[in-house]
Amino acid sequence: MRSDPGGSPCPLDSRDVPVQEELLPTRKEVWIEIMWNNVITGLTPGQQLLTPGRGIPPTRRRPFFVVDITPKHVDIEIGQTRTFNPLPREMFDAVDAFFQNNPQRYLRIAAEHSTTPTPNSVDAVVRAAVHFPRAIGNYVAAILEAAGCVRYFMVANKKCIEALE
Repeated sequence: MRSDPGGSPCPLDSRDVPVQEELLPTRKEVWIEIMWNNVITGLTPGQQLLTPGRGIPPTRRRPFFVVDITPKHVDIEIGQTRTFNPLPREMFDAVDAFFQNNPQRYLRIAAEHSTTPTPNSVDAVVRAAVHFPRAIGNYVAAILEAAGCVRYFMVANKKCIEALE
């Protein structure tokens, strides 16, 4: 038993408690938390972002607006009518989990207006994670890029994202 500076006995000291390794977060869990924190701290309500567009330098980029940011979702407005779309955190976590578990470490940006998303695309990953009914991956990619979590690059004539670490 140790004593505090005032002389009274202290029954436990943090040095006496063994660290339980299973309670410590894994590198993957820490990275997912860092990525999400970058998203919610790197954006501001009212901010205008642009979809990734095609190619580098990009063409056909479209504006959209960040409406609200909460610990559980990012709300955006898209299109000329500024249609409201809540994007749950699970979408962003799914993209990060793909990067963590896939040795290729990149995803295509291919948000086609189709009932079936393009395989190995941001759209396929986010739609599978939350069963979203329409193309939304290009907005998720743009948010991740604006937050400094990913970068755009080309593989042949396909625009992709890769995680920044």
